[in-house]
Amino acid sequence: MLKALQNKPIIKNIVYAGLTALVILFALLWWLKYYTNHGEKIETPDFTGLSINDAQKLAKKSNLQLVIDSVYNPNAVKGSVFIQKPSAHTDSTPSWVKPERKIYLTAVRMSVQKLPFPNIDASEMVVIPRLSGKFQINKEYKLGPSGRVLYAELSGKKIQEGDLVPRNAKITLYIGKDDLKQPVSIPNLVGLTINEANLELSVKNLQLVTSNMEGCKTTADSLKAKIVEQDPIFTANGQILEGEPIIVNCSCN
Repeated sequence: MLKALQNKPIIKNIVYAGLTALVILFALLWWLKYYTNHGEKIETPDFTGLSINDAQKLAKKSNLQLVIDSVYNPNAVKGSVFIQKPSAHTDSTPSWVKPERKIYLTAVRMSVQKLPFPNIDASEMVVIPRLSGKFQINKEYKLGPSGRVLYAELSGKKIQEGDLVPRNAKITLYIGKDDLKQPVSIPNLVGLTINEANLELSVKNLQLVTSNMEGCKTTADSLKAKIVEQDPIFTANGQILEGEPIIVNCSCN
């Protein structure tokens, strides 16, 4: 037969092509069986909440490969896994994976994320929304253009545009104010002596002005006199600017 094939090149080529196709087919079937682990599957483990080291140990035990990405997440433990794909197997959401397959994990970044500090040469109405959600903001006032952000500090050092600042850092914004007087609550002075009232007002940086000393004839009487009226009057939420006067009427009766 071989001699006959040698005398018929066309038939010989057809036979060789068929044999080659069979070899390729068997090789492809073997490779597919190996690559897809034909007939093998395991329940997808739950990696969420694990540290990276523990996740790698579980993956090795389960004969799986991990692909790990890290992002900033202030609501999760640093270095822990909080997202995985495919999801873990549960009774309500079954999930299987073949051995040696890749599991994609997202873990919380270990290092604190740093953000470039933006331009703050604007009013506080513009700057504060620009910074909110990224940093903790404390406001201080200094003499300057009212409502204008003068500069920012982190731990006592000025921050320049472009500086890398840790996310959620405590930033102090210094804001201009034409009048640096601050509002303070109005104290209740009724029933106090002049000395007691002066002591109360000194803490709040307010002035006491005596309008009337009814029934007081001597200095000793005046020292014992009690305040019976004040202007502005005391209210629970009443406020007055620092340095402003409170006018009182006193009585020795």
